[in-house]
Amino acid sequence: MNTSIDSAQYVVNWIERRYGPNNTTPEILQAWDLLRLSVYNNTYAAGVNSVVKSIFVSLFAFPP
Repeated sequence: MNTSIDSAQYVVNWIERRYGPNNTTPEILQAWDLLRLSVYNNTYAAGVNSVVKSIFVSLFAFPP
């Protein structure tokens, strides 16, 4: 049984609940998607419960 979630859809649903469906702009969705793919992307979950990566580590991974 696959228990994984679709994180992109999860974040969209959360954003609509947080800001309201009428206040969810493409810019807000894009900003949160960047966060989802960077500082909130915990790809090393072995024994770790949802630890957020350092924003500084992500800055060096995605230089301007």
